[in-house]
Amino acid sequence: MCILPTEYKMAKFDFLSFVLFWWISTCQGVILSPPPGTSFTFLPGETHNITWTFDDDLNALVRRDWSFTGSNGSQSTLLATLTLDLPLVNFNDPILPNYDVYKPSTLRLRNITHSYDGTYEFQLTRRGSALSPFISKVRVFVARRILSPPPGTSFTFLPGETHNITWRFDDDLNDLVRRDWSFTGSNGSQSTLLATVSLDLPLVNFNDPILPNYDVYKPSTVRLRNITHSYDGTYEFQLTRRGSASSFISKVRVFVAIKPTVVINCSTPLVVSKGDNVSCVCRGEGGNPPAKVTWFDRNNGTGLEFGVKSATLVITGASPNDRGSYRCKAESFNDPRFIDEKSIEIKVNYQPRNTTITLSKINPKIGESVIITCVSDGYPEPTYTIYHNDAVVSNNKTYIIHPINFNHAGSYRCEAKNKLGNDLSHLQNLTVIKVLELSSSISRSRPFLLQRQLLLTTISKVSLIKEVIIF
Repeated sequence: MCILPTEYKMAKFDFLSFVLFWWISTCQGVILSPPPGTSFTFLPGETHNITWTFDDDLNALVRRDWSFTGSNGSQSTLLATLTLDLPLVNFNDPILPNYDVYKPSTLRLRNITHSYDGTYEFQLTRRGSALSPFISKVRVFVARRILSPPPGTSFTFLPGETHNITWRFDDDLNDLVRRDWSFTGSNGSQSTLLATVSLDLPLVNFNDPILPNYDVYKPSTVRLRNITHSYDGTYEFQLTRRGSASSFISKVRVFVAIKPTVVINCSTPLVVSKGDNVSCVCRGEGGNPPAKVTWFDRNNGTGLEFGVKSATLVITGASPNDRGSYRCKAESFNDPRFIDEKSIEIKVNYQPRNTTITLSKINPKIGESVIITCVSDGYPEPTYTIYHNDAVVSNNKTYIIHPINFNHAGSYRCEAKNKLGNDLSHLQNLTVIKVLELSSSISRSRPFLLQRQLLLTTISKVSLIKEVIIF
């Protein structure tokens, strides 16, 4: 709001009239937002509001107008008008079938199409203003896109196959001046124009000798036939639109599959000590597209590490539980013909543990056989010693007693040993039984069992012998 200085109010009428005219002219409100020259980019199908703000009192306004000029060069069209603060008149312009205007100054564009591309104008006419109306022009661009395949898309094709690459776009064909298809080989060769079409005239196919078996079809398809590795590279589709200084381009990468070779930088078997850190790099060399490399755990079930071209198997603080076979797979295409695999065996050095001794019989009869077996967990593979009443009786993993007699009774223990240490099993007692038969004159109708135990004392040990008499 403008306030006249006090000294002007006390001046003569003619001079005051001049000052009033000058002051009102310089104090006219302005359209604040969006300012003239603003531009927006909207996508087809979206709905957006354009709201202007201004610093006028509504009572100072005579008229507000909203108009549109299409980017195709059409004449300006009045969308809506508002006199004073009376009801708004919406002209329902057929060029923009889905729009609304709301007081005080909002234009809403619904379900936007490319016909909405252009300049939107908001105009204020003020009461008693000798100046021209105040106008804000806003440029709206409706994005035109190559929809499918989008830029950056990649495909993997197999040698000998035939495939189409079809682009879709949201332009009207009448808006297009030219369409071009070109190819750049992955070997670094220069871009080659495959085909072109001007307006919607017949298509010109250049029959590029690098790609001897291809066809181009309107509106936007290139067909690759009997594909070879010379087809590996980037295919570009370019649209040139009327009145546009720049072209719209989509580049698509085509890989022609090649099987990779797995190379692992660790030997097999890989022997490490308990607590060591392990790092093995697996590379998928020569694959096309670059191979996806995966390490699988010793159960071949869970993928541990992933990467493109290479992946590293890392084991921190190796333990006996980490020993086993690990598999690396390099895959350029989901087909066994384009997958390579190799495995390595990891062995962890650790001292023997969980050593046990087992007896095939713990109460054998005289004359029978007993097999004594030692088992232990350790790497390198342990050596074994079997003790009978603390005396060494065998340096093998298995000890066979045949035939057994009373001298074999007693306690047995196993010791497992490797370069990292040793481990003892628990004690296992062996009791020898002697069976005696009495005369048949004793009635068999009343059998009884006589058991006599003899205790034989050996060096610091007690051996138990059972003598059984059967009647």
